[in-house]
Amino acid sequence: MLATTGITRLRVGQVVLAKYLCYFLNANKTNFRSLSTNTAQPFLNMTMIRMFRFPLPPLAEQQAIISRVSELMAMIDELEKQVSERKEQSEILVQSVLREAFGNELGNQR
Repeated sequence: MLATTGITRLRVGQVVLAKYLCYFLNANKTNFRSLSTNTAQPFLNMTMIRMFRFPLPPLAEQQAIISRVSELMAMIDELEKQVSERKEQSEILVQSVLREAFGNELGNQR
């Protein structure tokens, strides 16, 4: 995490699980950006960072949250894959219909 004085190190493991922190930070990118200054390279100073609320449940609950979010992310990945496959199938079908429609017209004109 870049701060005005350089880099801020966050230690994880005993109080907060790394994956929980990662999910939290990724989920709040927009919030962090809204707090940052609008310069060529946006940054947060420690005062801004301290203002941000960080929910810190017990480790067992963090692990449960990690498991659930991981499941949901896997479902999203699968749905995105299905959407992509359906889109490809749709494009193939459209091309087939167009070939059929225009192929018959070309054949009738001969």
